[in-house]
Amino acid sequence: MGRKLTIAIIALSVIGLIYMAGCDDDDEDFITNPDDNGHQIVMPLAAGLEWHGTIYYIDSNLDTTDMASSIINIDTIEVVANDTVHHLDIDVTLDSSVLPEYLYNSDSGLVGYIEEGVDLMLGPYTVAEYPVVQGEVFESYLGFRTQAVSTRHPVEVPAGSFITVYYRSIHPGFSSGQSDISQIDRYFDPTHGLVRADIWGRDQTLSNRLLYIWSLDTLIVDTGLVK
Repeated sequence: MGRKLTIAIIALSVIGLIYMAGCDDDDEDFITNPDDNGHQIVMPLAAGLEWHGTIYYIDSNLDTTDMASSIINIDTIEVVANDTVHHLDIDVTLDSSVLPEYLYNSDSGLVGYIEEGVDLMLGPYTVAEYPVVQGEVFESYLGFRTQAVSTRHPVEVPAGSFITVYYRSIHPGFSSGQSDISQIDRYFDPTHGLVRADIWGRDQTLSNRLLYIWSLDTLIVDTGLVK
């Protein structure tokens, strides 16, 4: 009974069959660097930002078996280990596999902390080096090793068409049972932030496959709705 996932959602990052030359003409740089310190960012961070998305649950035939709305929003700004960080209130349908609960932009890229129990923070960890050169590899969080697959990867989601920085994170301990998640593909548009995340891991048969996709529907800022 599963519905086939939209061709653009599967093909653009899983198979890579479709190439788009650029973003929609209507896309504008509506967010300036909220840190205002001159360095380039791969994801805007400011209190009040909300990423409204949809989770597509995928079966072994690449059919969509279920869908769920999911919101990531920045609700507070805090200080952790002398770093000023933005707390992400992540919908319960997602977890820190998609993004850490605390993020900030540094000179080297997007950095995060993970909340582990009461009053215990793990980090800081690199989420996405930026600016980055295609093919660059770095150690990431949760034991993942991350590569910048492309700095201009076309992605189409309900929020629009984007040319993204595409990072692939692979967990080296997946085959030995150290992780349930084998791979995470993240697609960032520097003015919108995360626009898509593909989560790979074990299914009921312990086989490695695409489990679900988080895809951006709209980004909401304090001044109104931006599509």
